[in-house]
Amino acid sequence: MTGISLLSEACIAATTAAAHAETPKEQIVAAIEAAGCVADRSHITESLDGPGLADDDVRIIGDVLIAQGQAQVSDAGAFQPTTPNCNQGERLMKSLPSRILSLLAFALPLLALPAHAWEVEEIGKITATFDDETFERSTVIVTDGDLVSPTANLFLSLNNFSGLSLMTEDADFVVEANFMSHAPGPETAPISTSVTYASPDGNMQFWQSEGAPEPLEVTFTTLSVEGDKGHAAGSFRGVLCLADGLGAEVDPDNCRPIEGTFDTPFFVEE
Repeated sequence: MTGISLLSEACIAATTAAAHAETPKEQIVAAIEAAGCVADRSHITESLDGPGLADDDVRIIGDVLIAQGQAQVSDAGAFQPTTPNCNQGERLMKSLPSRILSLLAFALPLLALPAHAWEVEEIGKITATFDDETFERSTVIVTDGDLVSPTANLFLSLNNFSGLSLMTEDADFVVEANFMSHAPGPETAPISTSVTYASPDGNMQFWQSEGAPEPLEVTFTTLSVEGDKGHAAGSFRGVLCLADGLGAEVDPDNCRPIEGTFDTPFFVEE
């Protein structure tokens, strides 16, 4: 940790948690916390040597914090949190729906940042009715130089598990399903499903199906995988309950109905 300027003992705890995180999603959660504590942007990668995050992931995390007003770059070029965002202990290690959500739930609003020459290609649609309000969002491919980031992915893991993540272009809505198969089809029963909706008012509140008193139903009319690409279409229905922030427990007494459809290509990542 030599050469890293940390703001408080809480920040030290966050960075230590990042170095000892055991799964990709925990690494990203811990990295977001740690990045918000590191005073010099150039030291973020060094502080996260333990998780072994890619430089692009670390850069995005820094940009995300800036875009959401949690960090700023001073006139001297220092990367500084506007409000330290580091909580010790179990909050860092709480499970989130997926790596992609925890990395990007803050992220795609930074498309508006003038410093980046983002290119966005629409590839699919997600339509939902939540609490009597209907909205339609796109799944997209975001290109920043050599970095290409689709928001619809099938992540392959060991022991034949896979996780489908379909996220909207503004990163405020994601449908997920996990399978015990690297090539699931429409008849493959998911071992778990979830829908997460980030409140669009920017107050960091999340509506989640995980932990809700009623099970989420996700049905696929199309689910195919061919090489490094695939296609998913179907519907979902259930309830979302309020969680006051990423990784927080939902309030089972504050839930609202959700239903919708999705139709999008996706990309396979190992």
